[in-house]
Amino acid sequence: MGKGYISHPCTKREPCIICGRTDHCYYGDHGQDGLIHYCSHERAAEVYVGAEKYILKRVTQGNYGAYESATQMEQNKRRWMEEQRMTNPNWIDYGSKKRTSKPQSPVEVPKKKGWRVIDEIEPLKNSQLHQIYSYLLDMLVLEPNHKKALLDEWNAGIDPDLGEKILTRWTVKSLPMTDAARHNSRQTLANPTRRELIDQLVKRFHSLRGVPGFYMGKDGRWEMSALSGIVYPVYDSKGNIYRLRIGDEHPRIDKYAKDDAGNYIYELKNGKKSHVINGTFSFDFRTGEWFYLSDTSKETVWSKQRDIYMVKIGPKGYPESIEGKIDGKYKNFSSRSDRKKETATEYIVYNHYSEGTRSGSQISLYSRAGDDFRFVYVTEGEKKAMVLNEILRCPVVALPGVQTYSKLFEEENQSDKSMVQFLIEKGMQYMVIVYDADKRVNETVLASESNAIQMCKENGVSTLIGEWNPAFGKGADDMLIQGNRFQYIEK
Repeated sequence: MGKGYISHPCTKREPCIICGRTDHCYYGDHGQDGLIHYCSHERAAEVYVGAEKYILKRVTQGNYGAYESATQMEQNKRRWMEEQRMTNPNWIDYGSKKRTSKPQSPVEVPKKKGWRVIDEIEPLKNSQLHQIYSYLLDMLVLEPNHKKALLDEWNAGIDPDLGEKILTRWTVKSLPMTDAARHNSRQTLANPTRRELIDQLVKRFHSLRGVPGFYMGKDGRWEMSALSGIVYPVYDSKGNIYRLRIGDEHPRIDKYAKDDAGNYIYELKNGKKSHVINGTFSFDFRTGEWFYLSDTSKETVWSKQRDIYMVKIGPKGYPESIEGKIDGKYKNFSSRSDRKKETATEYIVYNHYSEGTRSGSQISLYSRAGDDFRFVYVTEGEKKAMVLNEILRCPVVALPGVQTYSKLFEEENQSDKSMVQFLIEKGMQYMVIVYDADKRVNETVLASESNAIQMCKENGVSTLIGEWNPAFGKGADDMLIQGNRFQYIEK
């Protein structure tokens, strides 16, 4: 059986064969064993794509449905049986014995059903989005509790002024909660209301069509994504702010929550205990604590505090007593949420938000005057990239996820060049890949690093890997803040 493995993220040119979408899915090339499609949206036991049936083999630790075509599965089975016959003389093929039951009628193969995406609105040009997002960011401020959380983390190392330097360099702001939640909280925030922000944007730009994060409400007025939290700007190679990423204040939790003593946390329902699972935690501005919401609606955030157990906030601003990983601390500021409906002839994908625009997962370049372009660092996450740029004084490309490395080599939006081509023209000699230290135990991260190295070689880009002792921190930013440095390995 083949041992090689190369993963390929799904893109607009190569959408997921299982669900038809372009983000968060990928397929793995297992050499002679063929392709396994890893879908983040579908979990059905069987999926028909045209006349071909795809079978769910397993659900991975990362919650991807792993699908293999029935044809490929049968071919691999036959090859394995042939190998057994050739290599093991005592092997008995019990499946080859003749059956005594009556032959079954042939199963009718379902007719081919294609995918069709409707009401897809293309984003505006990057230069136009830069004007709108810059105007929005100019109206926003960084809330005191958000600023404190960032400074506590960034100033905890050898440079007590690192946080102030980063916040002076980059436009990091806070996006306030929905106006309804704000009203219920009775909390005075430094930011304007969302209605005030949107009205000012419409007054200035007239329409927000084609701007990811905004959509048309039922009353005919523009609205914005319900996400709230710390806003990180996403830059293209020309310095345009063409997307926003949000450090979500309401992260989903994958597993049961535990308290500091290791006991499971419960919520109260009619006087009875119920496990806290797959819930949402929210930040209470008044107490400085996170709490679990039994109702995940952000409109009723502030009416649910009496029937929950408090959770201690961790050093990075998230609950420290959570078992398992928080699902998506950083999210795209987007106004596209796909819904699917099936007709007799096809599957139709449509947007839940009227006149909304998909953000997609985009890369960001953090660079400033005087940076040494000979060495360009690649890491996961905008916040981490800001720290690396400030300390190393080299350009840093932030990937939205470790599996999105192929975006480095794709043409940028409204451009005929890729990010890598731009960086080479600027004098890049080495691309330095610095994924988190958990790659030693996380197969997905390690495989993504290996595949990124391979893609760099195929495109003539010399590569270095930045290594460090995991005891210094999981992320490269944690390690650098404490005054440590990389050990470089050439690939």
